Amino acid sequence: MSASAHADVVTDPLVEAKRLESQLEFEPALVIVEKLIAQGGNERDRFLELNLFAGKLAAGLDRGAVAEEHFARVLALDPQRVLPDGTSPKITGPFDAARARTTLLRVTAKVEAGTASLAVESDVLNLVGGIAVLLVDGRELRGTGTQLAIPSSPRVDQISALDAFGNRLWTQTIAQPLQRVPGTDRPIYARWQLYAVLGAGGLAAGGFGAWRMHVAQSEFDRLKAEGGHDFSQLRDIEQRGDKWALVANIGFGVGAAGVLAATIVYLTHRDESHVYATPSSVGVVGRF
Repeated sequence: MSASAHADVVTDPLVEAKRLESQLEFEPALVIVEKLIAQGGNERDRFLELNLFAGKLAAGLDRGAVAEEHFARVLALDPQRVLPDGTSPKITGPFDAARARTTLLRVTAKVEAGTASLAVESDVLNLVGGIAVLLVDGRELRGTGTQLAIPSSPRVDQISALDAFGNRLWTQTIAQPLQRVPGTDRPIYARWQLYAVLGAGGLAAGGFGAWRMHVAQSEFDRLKAEGGHDFSQLRDIEQRGDKWALVANIGFGVGAAGVLAATIVYLTHRDESHVYATPSSVGVVGRF
């Protein structure tokens, strides 16, 4: 391989630390690993790997308290982590001691009024020292503490909790409302227009039935007043009037129910349904 090709190779310091470990040179290996942790910028999995390795190295140097501290960081983020069978008691001792005093790091995140914030619910090791916000355009904003001012646009994709060095401890994807035309994301039964049409149709049918009933009643009264008509003729007109009266009653009932339903649906759905999306899912929230 040419000299220029060698220059293009970037060696991970962790590889060198593992080489030193294989030669039982724990002290310089630990220095490298702790330097990598202190440099920050490590993703969660890398952060776990570095601390687990540092804990093993410290235990090998009989630095139990240092080993326990590194192991505790691992277990705070990954409480199900276990050591391989046959691991030396020098390592399992501080590891078990760390498990006995460590609880899971619990954090939640939200975006509100131009601010991204973390709510730290459980952090016995005081790991959380900063916040990172990933925007949908790929930019990442970072700050110390648990709050960070963010631009109104573009939207926030993820919020992460960082340690004091800027290592990523935890990440939450933030659901954001997508732009929509009001009402277009609702099923047909949740649209007030459906009930308004039904109500209007019912009222129209009721009005027509009432008019036909009035015509029949007027004809009945006229023939009865004239006299000399068969009873069967009057009976037919009366029955026809009763049928139109039934149509009117049903129509007005459907119309009133439709108007009431349209009003209720309109008031309860005006601006409360939103489509929310994350990189892995899409959902609808609201109330009916």
